[in-house]
Amino acid sequence: MFGIGRDQEEIRRLRPRQGGGEKYWEIGQCLRHNKCKLEMGAKNNLSYLLEIRHEIEHCPTDRSLDAALSAKLQACYINFNDALKQLYGAKYGLERKLSLALQFASLDPEQVGAVRSADLPPHLATVMDAFEAQLTPEQYSDPRYAYRVAMVPRHANRASTADIVAELVPSGSDAAEEINRVLLRETERTKYRPGDILKKAHEAGYRSFKMHDHTTLWQRLDAKNPAKHFGVDVAGTWYWYESWLQHVLKVLGERAAAYAAALPRL
Repeated sequence: MFGIGRDQEEIRRLRPRQGGGEKYWEIGQCLRHNKCKLEMGAKNNLSYLLEIRHEIEHCPTDRSLDAALSAKLQACYINFNDALKQLYGAKYGLERKLSLALQFASLDPEQVGAVRSADLPPHLATVMDAFEAQLTPEQYSDPRYAYRVAMVPRHANRASTADIVAELVPSGSDAAEEINRVLLRETERTKYRPGDILKKAHEAGYRSFKMHDHTTLWQRLDAKNPAKHFGVDVAGTWYWYESWLQHVLKVLGERAAAYAAALPRL
């Protein structure tokens, strides 16, 4: 199913289960196999979701996780359908029967913001940040890794478009540029991903500062609260501003000074 073909004998070469049943490869091993035909973006997407799955196994979750994973899950759906057609033929595509999901809640900006601002458990936030810190900008922006769509409420000017639920605007078009202008009013401000914050901290000499420390810090300070202006949510992805970077460096400097003061004088 995940691109290594139908060579079942090769798949079954692992040791059998204790009861004698056949033991098949788990998804992670399929993704690492050199015969896997999925593109890198799709592999990164599944690897990310597997990391989260292992963290939340047998544990309850809430809506904050749904909001954090929505772009990755949407990409996974599309990747799955593309793989079905690529490996087994176009007739197995799911788009004819499951082309559009129905949503039973309006897209109220305040409600969406409340869900996104809800804190994830620290261990989940750390896993997410650490995984994305290893991705290149091109891998991070790959729609096969995370499918991000900006939805802008719009009143129809013509009767023929009044019943259109969603309109896909081609990237690079005048309409897309206008949407980007609305969503990214503050693009002149430098934006950082968690991995960038870690890199800057290490360059400043704080090499013991890890992703878990960063996650714990922003959660303790409620730094993603829009009222604090430490960062911005852009189409479901959080970016940190320069003000947060400087705050992190200040906190690390204060901790280093306190530690040095506590050392016994020789």
